[in-house]
Amino acid sequence: MTCIGDDLLLNAASDLAEANRASNLALNGEPLTLEQIQLLSQDILPGWHDDWILLAHEAFRLLRVQALEAACRTMIARGSLALATQAAAAAFAAEPLRESAAAALIDAHLAQHNRYQAVQCFRELAKRLSLELGVDPDPCLAERLNVLSPQR
Repeated sequence: MTCIGDDLLLNAASDLAEANRASNLALNGEPLTLEQIQLLSQDILPGWHDDWILLAHEAFRLLRVQALEAACRTMIARGSLALATQAAAAAFAAEPLRESAAAALIDAHLAQHNRYQAVQCFRELAKRLSLELGVDPDPCLAERLNVLSPQR
């Protein structure tokens, strides 16, 4: 920040344009690089809760989570499983109550034959949904894991 007279100027670089480009790629079925996944793992202006930024902040959060989920699915289909897991983990971290983000992460773990991590992800989602909303995960998601862990 710079002070000029009574004015306070913010000197901030933004990667929003690049994040929007990465989101567009992912939503159009293109894989992402690790750097793009990391870029989409960050909120814009984190910690700012001023009214003027809230709508833009939430719109970008939704866009980046949807893009990360789409990237995960694309990269699973292409066999880029490590990047798929990174994308899904970033989506789930951004929205820990979002069942589609958890489903993407579970699918990525299962594609890598990591059943333990898939079940752990499901259990974490179930715990959070129960505590926050008093609901169980979608029965379809639970059914996908019943074969792996019948005693949850």
